[in-house]
Amino acid sequence: MDAAQRSIRTFYEAVNFAGMKAIDGLLPVITVMHRLYPLVIISSGGQKAIRGQLAHFGFNGIFETILGSDFRLSKIDKINHAVSAFGVDKDRTYYIGDTTGDIREAKVAGVRTVAVTWGWHSGERLAKARPDYLTYNPSELPSI
Repeated sequence: MDAAQRSIRTFYEAVNFAGMKAIDGLLPVITVMHRLYPLVIISSGGQKAIRGQLAHFGFNGIFETILGSDFRLSKIDKINHAVSAFGVDKDRTYYIGDTTGDIREAKVAGVRTVAVTWGWHSGERLAKARPDYLTYNPSELPSI
């Protein structure tokens, strides 16, 4: 691991997520989706911090794996790895993200994009990235 990767991982693992709040209605939706599809977290955050948040909000056992900053830096590489590892078709793979960068990287990776408005970027900003789907409520996810 080079110095940049160590610095990024250290930053994300040091962030205090205690002030974060659960998204209303997300847990039941993700639980249903987990029964139907393999779910993978692809993030620039550290796996240790992500696991802590999953446990805190009751999401243990829902995601097949976490590809965080300690795996690879590029989300494009992470998406391609997940597609290969799970043997799924890219045209049947959906990347759910909350930033325009997420949407851009998923498009480069060749998967379908779902922008969610309850994260970092607003619906207006996400719409400019031209995702395949734009959602305003977790309850919309299973119908995509």
